[in-house]
Amino acid sequence: GDVAGGVDWDDVEAAGRDGADGGGGVVCVPFLSGERSMGWRDDATASFHHVTRATTRADMYRAAAEAVCFGICRILDRIKEAGAVDDAAVIVAGGGVMEKNAVLR
Repeated sequence: GDVAGGVDWDDVEAAGRDGADGGGGVVCVPFLSGERSMGWRDDATASFHHVTRATTRADMYRAAAEAVCFGICRILDRIKEAGAVDDAAVIVAGGGVMEKNAVLR
């Protein structure tokens, strides 16, 4: 399916798989619509850090996917700290991105 800017999800997934673990040193702050959890901030914005001339599209996709994953893990850690779930719990998320994107799975 189409992503913003006419990029296909299959292309995004392939680029993310090809990107280096850790985004080749690129760090992404993924708040395109503000931060909606853990410190709610409507004015939070997205950004990339440590981008150089050697940075590839795959590195940026990978950094963005990893940033989203780390955010989800951070939320899960807080839920566990609150005692709402234990390590044996299974949490299921839905949506096309999770279904189609190997990087996020």
